Amino acid sequence: MSRGANDMGRISMLFEFERRSCVDIYGLLIAAGLELSHSGHIRFTELCQCTRSQPPDCGVEIASVDLDIQTLPVEMAGGVQMPGTM
Repeated sequence: MSRGANDMGRISMLFEFERRSCVDIYGLLIAAGLELSHSGHIRFTELCQCTRSQPPDCGVEIASVDLDIQTLPVEMAGGVQMPGTM
C-alpha cells in the first residue's frame, strides 16, 4: 500500500487485495461514504462481474486499486471541527 496527500486536500492511495474480496472492498468504500465517479463504479462492477465468471482459483489473484480522494483543503477546513472528531 502506498499513500500521499497534498495541501489542496487530495489524497492518493494505492492498495492491493485478492480478487475474491472485490465485492467486500467495493461495499466498504461506499459504506465509508466515498463518492466514486461514474467510471469508478463501472470499473469496480466490471472487476466484480469478471471475478465471478472466472474459475474459482482466480480469486487469489491480486487486484490493484489506485484511489484519488478529494477532501477539504487545510485552509478551507480552518477551525471547523469535523463530525465525530474531537
